[in-house]
Amino acid sequence: MANSSIIDYVKKSLSENKTEADIRENLIHAGWDEKSVNEGFNSIGNSVPTPPSDVPHPPKAAAYTSAWDAFEHILLFLSLYTMATSFGIILGQFVDKWLPGINEYGALSALTDYLLQGAIASLIVTLPLFIFFHLDVNKRTLKNPQLRNLKVRRVFIYITLFYTFIDMVYTLITTIFTYLKGNGGANFILHTLIALLITGTIFAYYLHQVKEDRKIHV
Repeated sequence: MANSSIIDYVKKSLSENKTEADIRENLIHAGWDEKSVNEGFNSIGNSVPTPPSDVPHPPKAAAYTSAWDAFEHILLFLSLYTMATSFGIILGQFVDKWLPGINEYGALSALTDYLLQGAIASLIVTLPLFIFFHLDVNKRTLKNPQLRNLKVRRVFIYITLFYTFIDMVYTLITTIFTYLKGNGGANFILHTLIALLITGTIFAYYLHQVKEDRKIHV
């Protein structure tokens, strides 16, 4: 027996002059199996389409995830944190080398050459790892949208959003406070921009992921 949600959605879509191929693709993407979709189309016949709500979603099914999926997400975020930190240290050290200045509130200007070498080594190792895990996770998620519901993924995303948001707010407060004291300079501005660029990019990307999760509702 055809599902009423599928029938309503098909009727609405047909009334909006959508093609059968597009309707089928939307339903499959939402998680309905092909058999249920076929039953929905077959049960319509010549009935008049009526507008229902949005794309229907199937009853919540068990997530087809494995221990490796959770472990891979952990490695992804750990490599992201290490890579972002190393990248910030390297950029900060180059700023201090080519544009020296007294940065009372920034630790980057006080880093030694030894720390710079360690940051470069960390970046060389973690950048390829991050790229590999990021591409693999995206590929596996496209095949299995249930991975978006993975608890480890959600926890790390919100931890990342929280940390990057706090870091950006702290950086802006520090910047304003320093300028009010009259200690701001080119060196300090560049360090501020580096911090905001790194944390802002990460925050924007994972905020977009959260919005996409809400749209799909897998």
